Amino acid sequence: TFLWYSMEHMRGQSLADLLRESGPLDFDRCVNIAYQIASALSYAHEAGVPHGNLKPSNVFLDTFLDDPWVQVGDFAILGTFGRPALSGNAGPWLRLPEYMAPEQFYARAATADADQYTLAIMVYQCLSGTLPFIGDSFEEVAHAQALDPPPPLADLRQDLPAGAAEAVSRALSKRPVDRFASVLDFVAALAAPPVAMRQVLGPALSQKSGRPSAVVAEKSWT
Repeated sequence: TFLWYSMEHMRGQSLADLLRESGPLDFDRCVNIAYQIASALSYAHEAGVPHGNLKPSNVFLDTFLDDPWVQVGDFAILGTFGRPALSGNAGPWLRLPEYMAPEQFYARAATADADQYTLAIMVYQCLSGTLPFIGDSFEEVAHAQALDPPPPLADLRQDLPAGAAEAVSRALSKRPVDRFASVLDFVAALAAPPVAMRQVLGPALSQKSGRPSAVVAEKSWT
């Protein structure tokens, strides 16, 4: 018995490539990308499928469009079939500790709460140009993720709308119970949405089904 599945071949670049080329993103562009990522994650979460290995290199932007379409790929899909995505003592070491939630260092299964934490790390990086938790070794980063508060985002990016830095800080809470109820709730708080943004986010926040604006894609592009 074996699992076989296919995914779309993606044109464009990864979010990691974009950040290397452009540095910090303007706030509106960051929110647009974050919302599309959250939409894809929410769709998967509703189906009981957390990502488990989210990072900028797994987020793809179709830059051939005027308004880039964001897709999320490389789900740690083995966890969906009753096993952790990366099992055994070596499991966590095969992930990037900079993008792991504190609870993931204890070999716990991937969860929607952990995906929200990682999305907050990516938003922090998109807005500040740096990661909130760094170190010279896996152990140092793991210690920082588990125990240290992130440098205040508002100190690194002083042009953010009111409430945006606080939303990121809450999504980066060490305890999952202290984070937002969902990834979409996090993005809504991040945007502190004006009327125009509420018109975009409102249906997604109130509905529990329907196809997301971003979808799972293959990690390849031309």
